[in-house]
Order: sequence, then C-alpha cells, then structure tokens
Amino acid sequence: TAFSTQEIASLIQEVQSEVRGAVGAMNEGLNTVHDGTRLSREAREALKKIIESSKKSSEMASSIERSTAEQAKGVKLVTDSMENVRNMVEQTARATSEQTKSASLIVKEIGKIKELSMSAKDVATRDSKNIGYIREVIEDVFKRIQEISRAVNEQKVGSDQIVSALESIKDLPLNNKNMALAVNKTLRDLLKDAELLMIEGSRFKIAGEKADVVRLGVMPLEAPAEMYKRFTPFIDYLSKKINRQFELKIAIDFADTVKDIGEGVTNICYMTPSTYIEAHDKYGVEVIAKALRNGRPYHHTVIIAKEGGGINKIEDIKGKTFAFGDSHSTSSHIVPRAILLEHGIDVKDLRYYNYLGHHDDVAMSVLDGEFDAGGIMESTALKFKDLGLKFIKVSQEIPEFNICVNKEMPAEEKQLIKSAILELNDKTPEGALALKSISPDYNGFTESLDEDYDVIREIMRKLGMG
Repeated sequence: TAFSTQEIASLIQEVQSEVRGAVGAMNEGLNTVHDGTRLSREAREALKKIIESSKKSSEMASSIERSTAEQAKGVKLVTDSMENVRNMVEQTARATSEQTKSASLIVKEIGKIKELSMSAKDVATRDSKNIGYIREVIEDVFKRIQEISRAVNEQKVGSDQIVSALESIKDLPLNNKNMALAVNKTLRDLLKDAELLMIEGSRFKIAGEKADVVRLGVMPLEAPAEMYKRFTPFIDYLSKKINRQFELKIAIDFADTVKDIGEGVTNICYMTPSTYIEAHDKYGVEVIAKALRNGRPYHHTVIIAKEGGGINKIEDIKGKTFAFGDSHSTSSHIVPRAILLEHGIDVKDLRYYNYLGHHDDVAMSVLDGEFDAGGIMESTALKFKDLGLKFIKVSQEIPEFNICVNKEMPAEEKQLIKSAILELNDKTPEGALALKSISPDYNGFTESLDEDYDVIREIMRKLGMG
C-alpha cells in the first residue's frame, strides 16, 4: 500500500508538472498573441506613414508636371511676342518710308507755294482765274499734310505697341526664372519627402509597443537624412541617461516642426530663435536650454556672394538677385532681411528673391551663379568658403538654437530631461559624440529663458513679422 501510495503521489506530481508546463505554454502563447497584436498596430502605423509620404510624392510630381506645362506656355508666349515685334518693326519701316515720301512732297509743294506767292500779285492783275488755281494747289497741299499726319499717328500707335510688347518680353525672363525656381523647389521638396520615406522605412522593424517613447523634433536646417544622422547620437545619450526611449522626427520644413511641437506630435524640439518665438506665442511652448557654441550661447549670420561676382559691399546687392533659406528662419531670412534694410535695401529693391529652404542650398545656389547673393548661418558659410564664397557682412550676435518642450509635459519629466541636457558636455567620448555630431562647434548647453530672445522679437517687429 505504501508503494502504491508513492506511485500515486509520483503520478500526481508528474500530472501537476505537466499541468504547470501546459499553463506556462498557454501563457507564452497568450504573450505571443499580445506581441503579435502590438506588432500589427505598429506595422499599420508605419505603413500609414509610408502611404502618406507616397501620396505627398505623387502630389509633388503632379505639381512638377503643372509647373513644366506653365513654363512651356511661357516659352510660347516669348515666341509669339517676338513674332509680333517683327511684324510691328516691318510696319514701322513701311510707315517711315511713306512718311519720307510725304515729307518730300511737302517740301516740293511748299516750294511751289513760295513761287506762287511771289508771283501772286502779278498773276492777280493779269488773270483772276489763276487765283482759283492757287487755291486748288493749297488745298491739295493741305490734304497731303493731313495724310502725313495720319501716317505719323499710325506710326506712333505702332511704336506704342512695340514698346508694350517689349515691356511684356522684358518680364518674361523673370517669369520663366521664377517658374524654373518653383520647379526646382518642388523637386527639392520631392527629394526631402523621398528621404523621409527612406528614414521611415529603415526604422520599420520588429519591436515592442512604443507608448512610452519621447519624440524629439528637429528643424530641417539641412536635408532630413543629414539631420537624422546628426541627432542620432544625441537621442542615444538621452535614452541612456534618462532610461527612456527617444525617437527623432524630422519635418519637411520649419512650419511643420513648429506645428508638431505645438500640437504634441513631438514632446521636445531643437528650434531656431524665431521658430521658438512663433511656437511660444502660438502654442505656449517653453524653452529649457540653449546650445553653447565654443562656450558662447550665440552665433552669427553671414551675407554671402561669389568671389569675382562683382559684389563687394551690401550696397552692391541693390537691384541684384538674393537667396533666402526658409521663410521662418532666423539666420537665413529674418536677420539677412534686417541687414539689407539697415543699408537701405528692401526686398522690393531686389531684382528678385526666393526661399530655397536649407542653408546649404542657399550657399550652392550662390556658388552656381543662380543668385548674386544670399544669407546663411556662419557655420554653413565657413563650410563652403573654400569653394569660392565671399563674406560680405557678418551680423550681430544671434541667440543660439535651443531645446523646447511642449506645454503639456509634466513638470517632473521636463526637469529630468532638462537636467540631462544641461549635464551634457564634451569631456567624455559619449558626450563629445552627441554634441559634435550636431555641430563641430558645440561643447554643451546652458539654461535659457524666454527674454533671451527679445532681440529677435524686436527685429521681427521691425520687419512686420511679429
């Protein structure tokens, strides 16, 4: 009986062990199902982003097609206008020829009148019939003078038409240039969108739920792919320091970056002075830190031209072409415009101007001769200086780029992130990598306050932007 009891106990233990194993397997299966559900949701979101980017690419391609069609119309208009000018010139030549003939007739008829006048007294005493002849001659001359007057008026109308046509043609190169720039901008936007699509695709991987992710927005000072590469060591540092997962979000342009931090799509953001002011005024975004560039919390804007391009001082830019960066940019739009205005040059005094987006695009357009001058931040200007850029004017000190947080961020989390950023320095390999990847001149961050950016607010106010 004891033996049987032991066997039964052993059997029960085996059954219990099997049951525990089955329960464990069921729990693992349940966890796998949960993981699969999370992965499905993440895949759906990633695919949604890819689809949205594809739609944007399609829309941009359609925009390029429309711009090309408009440019073709412009070329046809030039051809038609030149044909009209040719016809008008021929008409003018014929009218001038007729005028010359009529003028010769006037001279002859006036000569006849002079002869008749001199002998009119004698003729009148001999034969009163000659007086009628004189009257007929005078009337004939008067008719010819009227014909000449009409011809001159017709010539004047033709000349006015030529002037009008030439004025129209004069504007065509500018219109075509603007259309070409619009096409180039659309192509750049399409390239940016493709880069973002590649980034989203490269980040699509098997992973767990990301409900606790902190998203860092970054101003696209350069191409999105380049900005993503520059800020990856920075978010790696924050993730390790705070023990939270950080994720980058690079927007297409400055306006989208402002909207993202304002509406909570991103939690923190690397911003320019002017975009921080815009985000603060519109959404209540709060600045917590600003970068130190070689130990100083400021940078400069540079007005650039091409070596040998004929521009040696700011005043030489009047009547020339000028390239800005993004219309929301501090260093590539607001400060350059203020510098031009200080020297008596408003944008209406330029031959034409355009917004190219990235600072490096402005530098390359000046080097390529597409624009006579431009405005960019000093670090970008130095990068291209050896390629032939000339520094025309360096600005006053501009408050350095900053880190901002969404107004809904909890105070404890905000302080945790702020402390981690302020502790970052270039004394350790990890810190140096995080800082130098953003900018070779960065060596840390310092605390920042809203009033630090009042100087930019005042410039924006003078330009009617604030």
